[in-house]
Amino acid sequence: MNKLHLAGLVGLFTTCLFSCQSPGNTPTAKAAAAVDSTITPNPHGGGGQRVPMNEITPCLQAYQTTMAQYGITTDSPSVPITKCPPQTYRITLTEALTYTSFRSWLDSAVNALDSAGKGANVNLEILPGICTAKFVADMGQPASRIGRISFFIVPVLIDTSSTPSAKANGSGGDGYEIGGIQP
Repeated sequence: MNKLHLAGLVGLFTTCLFSCQSPGNTPTAKAAAAVDSTITPNPHGGGGQRVPMNEITPCLQAYQTTMAQYGITTDSPSVPITKCPPQTYRITLTEALTYTSFRSWLDSAVNALDSAGKGANVNLEILPGICTAKFVADMGQPASRIGRISFFIVPVLIDTSSTPSAKANGSGGDGYEIGGIQP
């Protein structure tokens, strides 16, 4: 998926969120506003952390399930949205990560996957996910991150064999959550 497709999906998701919002006086909206007020911006403008794939996978699945509620799927052709989901989600406008922690993780991932090629045979996949309650608890994150969209970077070894049936190998171990969610 290229950047244009990713930007289009994020834009479509945002449009669906705004078009399906419930009135601001509902108990759910009031509760969400109370939780959102606890979020404090990262004073360093970044974050990021190594995350095991078994923690990433449920976040990726939660993202696909939520997007499907808004009618955003891989199905083709498109179909009309017949109902709005029961709740809205707080938008993620940006994420940031610190260079040193990302570089340290990236170097270790390249060494594990492609030490001979020094990274020439590694693709980095950037995958959207929604922070689940289990993920937030397991990773020691504040509860205000539950339900927030985050992005995960997962290294994948490029298939360099000449055999057409050979499949690309995944990182198998972990990925990296960008983490500096704003607002």
